Amino acid sequence: MMAASCRDGKVYLVDVATAQVQRALTGHSSRVRSVHFNADGTRLASGSWDKAVKVWDASTGACLWTLKGHSEDNPECLCQHPSEENDYEYTANPECPVKGHAR
Repeated sequence: MMAASCRDGKVYLVDVATAQVQRALTGHSSRVRSVHFNADGTRLASGSWDKAVKVWDASTGACLWTLKGHSEDNPECLCQHPSEENDYEYTANPECPVKGHAR
């Protein structure tokens, strides 16, 4: 099995022998930038521009955990967030209780 990330916010699990998509994992709200299987191939982590990391069960496609970083979608985050026009301007609040991804 191989995992491929995409701009559509999905992670595609692909059978290497047949090159056929076996499953699409959905849940990120923005482009997925990285994917990685654990050592025994049972779980997969995906990181997205939505500032979240998701851990998936590779056999069922179920999302096991969502780890949220600094984001306006995370109610625990107290930081100033970038505008849609310029998503690279970001001001971290040193008092923010969230200890996670800012980009």
